[in-house]
Amino acid sequence: MVFVRYMFAGGMAVVSRGMWKNFGVHWTRTLLGCLASLLMSVLFVLYVWVEKVRKVSRFAAEKMEGDGAERAEDEEKVPDLESECWDTLQSRMSKS
Repeated sequence: MVFVRYMFAGGMAVVSRGMWKNFGVHWTRTLLGCLASLLMSVLFVLYVWVEKVRKVSRFAAEKMEGDGAERAEDEEKVPDLESECWDTLQSRMSKS
């Protein structure tokens, strides 16, 4: 998804000078505002229908079946690297 966003941004950078020159300030702003409103409405629709989309999706179906206990067990297995790094840094600072 990030790649698509960057491709869209790169494409807009390429065509923006021509848009400003040919359409003028007012029509270019109108076009970009309508495009932004359209894209924002897509996000709103996805936000409203997120439960339906997750139930239909084959990727999210496995995650919704559990009650979250599996995730909590997996999180406990992950080492706390931040505290380990902080402890190492403090011990090195105290030695010098």
